[in-house]
Amino acid sequence: MKVALHPSAALDLEEQANWYDARVDGLGDRYYADFRAAVARISDAPRSFRVLMPPGIRVALLRSFPFSVMFRELGGDLEILAVAAHRRHPSYWLGRAE
Repeated sequence: MKVALHPSAALDLEEQANWYDARVDGLGDRYYADFRAAVARISDAPRSFRVLMPPGIRVALLRSFPFSVMFRELGGDLEILAVAAHRRHPSYWLGRAE
């Protein structure tokens, strides 16, 4: 299963990792590792995650950082729409699903 990041989701991910690295050296790498682990879980069983918004936008939580991965299946592949901080307005990324 191919996984694609929406360009804005890729930017979210990079900015967040940089923010963590600026606080503690190497913490950005741990953030990326947590994200990759979430993507692996999603790839293994995408339909096991809760539907956040019909018809099929789902959410997976990172295990060690306060972020959610919003994704959907498109033609057998996965598109990650956002890596959203729990403190941020919850619907800021909705325009990416259009």
